[in-house]
Amino acid sequence: VEKNAKNSIVTLKLCSKTRWAGVVISFESLLKNKEALQETVIVEDLKVPRSVRNTVLDQDVFWVQLQNSLKILKPIAAAITASESDSALLSEIPYLMTKIKTTVFENLSISPLTTIEESKVKDFI
Repeated sequence: VEKNAKNSIVTLKLCSKTRWAGVVISFESLLKNKEALQETVIVEDLKVPRSVRNTVLDQDVFWVQLQNSLKILKPIAAAITASESDSALLSEIPYLMTKIKTTVFENLSISPLTTIEESKVKDFI
């Protein structure tokens, strides 16, 4: 849990089994709590496994991959939310799908996916 500049508390969010966008919410809460998590894992009194500590303190891989994953997942979650709304129109679906496809293709090269996974995503879209 971290207090931001306005002294409001930002909690870690867990994914919901019923909402796909929960992954995005969970990733965003991790990013908002990055500093608090990093401070927590270095406290000597806590028994934090070395692998967890190394991951949380890793500025070059974990946090970068988390941000890059969000660049792909946020537009998908936004499109799902828009298509599920009470005011959603069937005629908006092609636009939403095009937006997803464009965003995914623009960000695939920076995603944490392997080359094989990237290829599967491209084939799927």
